Amino acid sequence: MDLQGNGTSTELVMIGEGILNNIAAIAAGDYQCLAIKEDGTVYAWGDNHGGMAIGAETPESERAHGIVKIGDRVLTNVVSIAAGDSFSLALKHDGKVVAWGRNVVPAGLSNIVAIAARGVYSFSA
Repeated sequence: MDLQGNGTSTELVMIGEGILNNIAAIAAGDYQCLAIKEDGTVYAWGDNHGGMAIGAETPESERAHGIVKIGDRVLTNVVSIAAGDSFSLALKHDGKVVAWGRNVVPAGLSNIVAIAARGVYSFSA
C-alpha cells in the first residue's frame, strides 16, 4: 500500500521508512488496517479520524501510519486485534481490552479471551 498518496500499490506495507515485517496477525476495518508484530506491538495505517488507526490525532487524518500509542505509551503485549469502522481494539496478554478511536471499553471488563469488531459494534468473550 502506498502511503505517499499517489494511489498505487506496492504489495508491501511501508511504515515510515521501512517495510512492515514479522507480522503475527492483521485486521482490516472500513478505513484502517492493523498488524500485530511477533513482539506484541501494533502498527496501523489508513484513515485516522479520531485516532482510530494509530491512537492519536494527526494533522492529516486520512494518511496516518505507524506504531499504535495510547496516550504517550506504545501499545504492547497484544495477542489479538480487531478493527471497526471508526475504532480499533486490542486484546492484551492479560485479558484486558484496549480501544482507541471512537469507542470505549466498559469499566470492569477483564479475563477476555476473544474480540471482534464490525461497523460500529464490538464484541468480547
